[in-house]
Amino acid sequence: MAQAALIPERGDQFLQAIPEGGSTFLDALIRSATHSEAQVFTEATPPFKICHANNAWSLLCGFSVPEVLGKTCNILQGPETDPERLRVLHAGVATKCKTTVQLVNYTKTRERFLNELTIEPLVNQVGDVTHFIGTLHPLLRPASMTAGTTQQSSAHA
Repeated sequence: MAQAALIPERGDQFLQAIPEGGSTFLDALIRSATHSEAQVFTEATPPFKICHANNAWSLLCGFSVPEVLGKTCNILQGPETDPERLRVLHAGVATKCKTTVQLVNYTKTRERFLNELTIEPLVNQVGDVTHFIGTLHPLLRPASMTAGTTQQSSAHA
């Protein structure tokens, strides 16, 4: 008697065992929901459109998730974003390797902030890269994120 072939349900490719050292899109997405660091997810193919960002990313960058879906992370670049560091990031993406750089980015209101950005590939059960996750660790936050304490201090002066 022949065995019936298993037909995976929609989304099963993200739930099966993954190669050692890898993380799937769904696993990373679930962890990101409660992650305190800013995280953004992109498609794995050019132009690497944003497909999700967590609340911490929205708070840091000033964009809501719906307004960035389908856009690229170029929306965070500005005059002080170093092209050489972008080349290092692009090389990491091209080779599907975890890559970390310090980078100047800009919020929706064009406030400058310095962050350490780590990009990592996310894989399916056979090891194919399906998405990238970027984790932004702010080293110098936008002024608007610290303005509340400054405004309160000057209001009492």
